[in-house]
Amino acid sequence: MQINVKYISHIINEICRMELKHRGKILEAAIKTSGLTAESVATAIGKTRRMLYNYYDKDDLSLDILLKVGNFIKHDFSKDFPEVLASSSSIREPAQHYGKRNNEEFPDKIEEDWKRKYFDLLEQHNRTLRELNRYMRSNKKK
Repeated sequence: MQINVKYISHIINEICRMELKHRGKILEAAIKTSGLTAESVATAIGKTRRMLYNYYDKDDLSLDILLKVGNFIKHDFSKDFPEVLASSSSIREPAQHYGKRNNEEFPDKIEEDWKRKYFDLLEQHNRTLRELNRYMRSNKKK
């Protein structure tokens, strides 16, 4: 098996060049340029505003986050990171949501819905137990 030294050298150079770009700062600049608020962007990608601000400090920010934000703010990050995102730009999700329900777009909402249902059920259970206890006491006195 022959190792292509030229190819490996090219890959190493691309990785080193890629490391010099601070992904979080580029994300922050793109969001500010878009004119959208950090709150609206964070909500759209299912994160908190605080988490989005934390992303600004990460130089090794996940490409998935860049793609999600890019899709929402209509920014093509493959221009900023052509060596990484050139191949993935063709498989981006379309901007339309095709009738998704809100809870599918925001995983935190799903969790809140289940918590609410659990607490409602727990309250109903406790009411039933109290009623049963009253019934048992009233029948015991007779």
